Amino acid sequence: MIRYNQKMCDLLRDLERQSLATDLKSLSDKGFTNQDGCWFLSDCLGAARSVSLSDFPDRTGYEAFVNSVHIEGDGQENRIVQALEFINEVFNAWNFSKRPKKFVAIVSTDEDNTVVKFHIKRPSEYWVSNSIERYLDAILVAESTDEISALLRK
Repeated sequence: MIRYNQKMCDLLRDLERQSLATDLKSLSDKGFTNQDGCWFLSDCLGAARSVSLSDFPDRTGYEAFVNSVHIEGDGQENRIVQALEFINEVFNAWNFSKRPKKFVAIVSTDEDNTVVKFHIKRPSEYWVSNSIERYLDAILVAESTDEISALLRK
């Protein structure tokens, strides 16, 4: 089930689909790598060679740190649409590969920055609190079984 706070709800109104930026499509197309019991977007792992699992309290924190993608673009609305299109692309690739675990995506955005993070769903580890309304930024959390494209108009 997709969860988001009121700040994100306000931003999700009337968003229209658009083509995914080439750099984000390329990032998704390069697939996933399993290392240390964690799953990473392969390109993100390649860029994060200076950190390891021992630098984090759990695997979820490690994955979310490494699988962190800053979304570029003009205007917050455009960045959110690109973030959602990117998540949709990554989830499609994840689901196509028939991995047994759910992949979780988190979008956080403010007026200047939009970031997408991914991690495996684990029963005792969380990146985002259940008190999602307490966050200062607009936050959205989705799982690989969610229909992200339903948030965007055609």
